[in-house]
Amino acid sequence: MAINGSGGSAAKGMKMRTEAKTIVAVVAIVATGFATANAQAAETIKIRGNSPKTLRFDGPKEIKSGERLTIVNQTGPRRIGPHTFTLAAEKFIPSTGSELRTCIPDGPCGDVGKAHKIDPDTFAVGEPRVERGQTGFDAIFNSDHFGDSEFFGANAEELSRTVTVEPHRVLHFFCAVHPQMQGKIRVVR
Repeated sequence: MAINGSGGSAAKGMKMRTEAKTIVAVVAIVATGFATANAQAAETIKIRGNSPKTLRFDGPKEIKSGERLTIVNQTGPRRIGPHTFTLAAEKFIPSTGSELRTCIPDGPCGDVGKAHKIDPDTFAVGEPRVERGQTGFDAIFNSDHFGDSEFFGANAEELSRTVTVEPHRVLHFFCAVHPQMQGKIRVVR
């Protein structure tokens, strides 16, 4: 009887140690999840407006390098049309009436369309996400090369990328479909 009693007690002790290890493991996983969520907190830029004259980007003025930037399309894309969220050099973004009128097909908007591999006859988009440079938002369009861009099609969408550019820079962005939609966000530590 003593052997069975000690065996039962040993089995019970082993079960308790296993349960304790499981609890410690779960706590560690949860704690890691919170730490990761805090390390990659997200900022959100919203695409808003219900007519071409009211279209705009609304969002924060700053973001930390390494944080996720989420872009949410809140327009009625079937009524308003598609959008891009395109990083670009400030001087690449059209600013005058003449530049806005000639942005497509031969200006900066046409370059963004080429990067997205948009078929000019069918408007089919071959590459909805244009990723240049590192993974994440860091590469800008300019007159010499393509940069990072997201295409928002016929459905309201939400897309995210990590901001991988170094701090102390300002990221300028615009919509190549509606080039009057423009904004900027400062990258901080």
